[in-house]
Amino acid sequence: MNQSWRDLRVGDRICILQLPQIQMLENTMQLYQRLIAERAILRISEIDRWGYPVIYYNFQNEQGGEEAHSLAIDDYDIWEKVNIT
Repeated sequence: MNQSWRDLRVGDRICILQLPQIQMLENTMQLYQRLIAERAILRISEIDRWGYPVIYYNFQNEQGGEEAHSLAIDDYDIWEKVNIT
């Protein structure tokens, strides 16, 4: 771990390992919990205008509808880079 999010580029893949140690909205915390539980491998889709790497994640909710979410990655010790060969 202990990698800098500033080194992430579009196309890089990461896995969220733990919750950030910050206050966040309930739905954001639930998204993090889902990503951790699923051990989802996430692709950096863009670098936003502030320089943060962004991932997009879609899933089917309990009512059967599709939910689309995005997260800006700005924490150091909650993720690891995944090398897919």
